[in-house]
Amino acid sequence: MLTREEWSVALAPLWKEYYMTEDESDINDAEMLPALLGFKDMLRESRKPDGFLAHYNLSDVDVVTIPCKNLFSLFGDDAHDCFVVGYDHYLRSLGLALCMLRHEDELDTSEYDIHPRPRMEMHTEKINVRIVGLEPETLIGDLKAHVVDQFVSVTGTVTRVNAIKPLVVHCEFLCEKCEGVTERFFPDGKYDPPASCGTCRSKSTLIPNRSAAKTVDFQKIKIQEVDNGDAAAGRIPRMVEVELTEDLVDSCVPGSIVTICGPVKAVNSEVHSGRFGKQAQASSLYVLYIVANSVVNHNHAEMLRAVSMITPRGVYVGGNTATTTGLTVTMVKDSSGDYALEAGALVLADQGVCCIDEFDKMACDYQALLEAMEQQSISIAKAGIVCNLNARTSVIAAANPSGGHYNRSRSVSENLKMKAALDDPISLYHIRRYIAYARKYIHPQLSQEARQYLQDKYLQMRSDAETAAGDGIPITMRQLESLIRLAQARAKIELQDVVTVQHAYDVVEIMQECLLDTYTTEEGHLDFGRSGGMSLAKKVKAYVARLRKSVAQRNSQLFSMDELLQVANSMALDVDDFRDFVEILRNECFVLKQGVNVYKVQI
Repeated sequence: MLTREEWSVALAPLWKEYYMTEDESDINDAEMLPALLGFKDMLRESRKPDGFLAHYNLSDVDVVTIPCKNLFSLFGDDAHDCFVVGYDHYLRSLGLALCMLRHEDELDTSEYDIHPRPRMEMHTEKINVRIVGLEPETLIGDLKAHVVDQFVSVTGTVTRVNAIKPLVVHCEFLCEKCEGVTERFFPDGKYDPPASCGTCRSKSTLIPNRSAAKTVDFQKIKIQEVDNGDAAAGRIPRMVEVELTEDLVDSCVPGSIVTICGPVKAVNSEVHSGRFGKQAQASSLYVLYIVANSVVNHNHAEMLRAVSMITPRGVYVGGNTATTTGLTVTMVKDSSGDYALEAGALVLADQGVCCIDEFDKMACDYQALLEAMEQQSISIAKAGIVCNLNARTSVIAAANPSGGHYNRSRSVSENLKMKAALDDPISLYHIRRYIAYARKYIHPQLSQEARQYLQDKYLQMRSDAETAAGDGIPITMRQLESLIRLAQARAKIELQDVVTVQHAYDVVEIMQECLLDTYTTEEGHLDFGRSGGMSLAKKVKAYVARLRKSVAQRNSQLFSMDELLQVANSMALDVDDFRDFVEILRNECFVLKQGVNVYKVQI
């Protein structure tokens, strides 16, 4: 064991690293060294098998993470309040105390070496202390003047990540007059060169020795408060900038939810911070189109807002105001001229739900969503930055029919002009937790009975589609994959690890109801051809054009019923009842009845 005087000498090189000062006299302060020795002894107790330092080999690490509850248990009941205000002294002293423990370990093992390390020669590598689990958490909106220079914990969603840069923390300046060397430390990277030489006190030009400058990695990110449903309507989410250094850089991407533990500093009216952790769990992405009737308080806009509120990470956007970059990711320039990534709605809703209203009125290209829906990620290559961001999001979109209501005489593509209510007594908080738990821990697998049932129903749907006169919607593997995903989601609701045949039956029934609602004809029959091919209006238009062409060829406007049928057969017109079709032509005044089975074509 080293004496107090030996520790005073051994700690001198590391003192500069932690306290960033040229003055080493503070280490011999009447209270400083005894405090460091006390910190060391308390941390030694934490190296027992049940302590928080038990799994650390201090000779191989440069970062030690300490939970707040374990730290405060070492210092007593008032440790929380003392740490929040005097965090700087605690963190530096804990780092030095860990270096002292590392040195004692090396002295114990060097007793058996042929050339043991000198007792007072310590390694100069720092051990950074990272504090996690500080409670209670502070809201981003509460980061005001009264918390400046205090240690806080905040949670938010990363919306921007800047490039990694070097930050100069120490530099030597050479005097042109006496060639003396003056050291200078730059806390928080604030460049402050010396006004005069430390040797001759000359105020001549001091030249920085750039080759000997010490730098650390530096990165700036921006986080946005997490929407928990309590925010006032119309309020812009609050944001705060965070500065990361050393081991913390490159630890998150836009869209990650992070919990930050660090000090609040007022430097150029910006907030600076330190430690955070991140949360990641994969989830599937698929699109569900909702066409809802206009019922008071239950229209599709209210439904989408309700879904975004009950999901753990829900984002609601309006399609008429959404842009391609607003949905995906954009590249912006910061104040220094460098480019940074800003996350859009799909990235911010990673592992959650993105609700898009007025999908048919989106000004941006729908192809911007294709990559996110298929690859579950969004790639960007711009301004020399090439990267992929996670977009593991469930997208729920709602669109209005083109005529204000759904017209069953038209096909789906004609009704939707698109290219290619909180009375529940259950607390939203519990619903959020339930959904988050199911998405993270429940990954159901299909049972053999469910596999067979879904396979039979899929083959039946294929067979029905093939009989739709060739102009129906093609039934492909995508429909089977949709059934599988729906069955797994049905099992997740019950927190089941196995998809049973009952779950498969439920989702097939849901799909059949959707088909009945969308593809039912005026007579009540299920017709897959209604989703594609020619609608009734198009058939009428095409037939009238052929009739007028026949009028020009035969120089007569009169047709019998048999002649009208011959014209229909010549163009392979597919109608269920030709006489009913002729009645539609009469109602639209395309033909006039002149006698028994005689009709006049209007030119």
